[in-house]
Amino acid sequence: MSYQDDEELDSQNQPTEEVVNTEVVETTDAEPEVEDTQPEYTEAEKKAYARAKKAEAELKALKAQLKPAPKEPVPTPSGLGSLSPVQLARDSKAIADLVDEDVDYVATYADKFGVTLSEARKNKDVQAVLRVRAEERRTAEATSTGNARRGTSKMSDDSLMAKAEAGDIPTDTDSLMRIAQARLKKMKQ
Repeated sequence: MSYQDDEELDSQNQPTEEVVNTEVVETTDAEPEVEDTQPEYTEAEKKAYARAKKAEAELKALKAQLKPAPKEPVPTPSGLGSLSPVQLARDSKAIADLVDEDVDYVATYADKFGVTLSEARKNKDVQAVLRVRAEERRTAEATSTGNARRGTSKMSDDSLMAKAEAGDIPTDTDSLMRIAQARLKKMKQ
């Protein structure tokens, strides 16, 4: 064992005493005193420091805004809200005969009220909405709601000549040519 080891062992066994340093240190002229003064900064350095502080404050504010933002649920491709695939498989019979927009309505209702799809489908309010939508679809199919344009029928040469003689002269060149040819045929006869 070395001397230091013995000293460490002895110091562990004896109570420690607090040593107070009462020595006065004198400085000499050879060693100048060091004062705790801050260096002088230029105006450009002061402006850069102010900009940096401002940017840090803005960054903290933006981070604070982002942290409490709740995570939005990832929408499912079919638009069925937060229903799990297990729930969808279990309730697929309840929505099997519905149109896509009706499935979306039932799923939204089930999601908002925290019920399954089959329970939402049995709800009287949902059934009433589905009946009204089905009736609207049947009515739309029965009536002509498309952009089907009706074809124009071609006037006979005699009716074109009669209109022209009455003073109603058409403006398109095809009708004018037909009138001229009808007059020539009539003259030849």
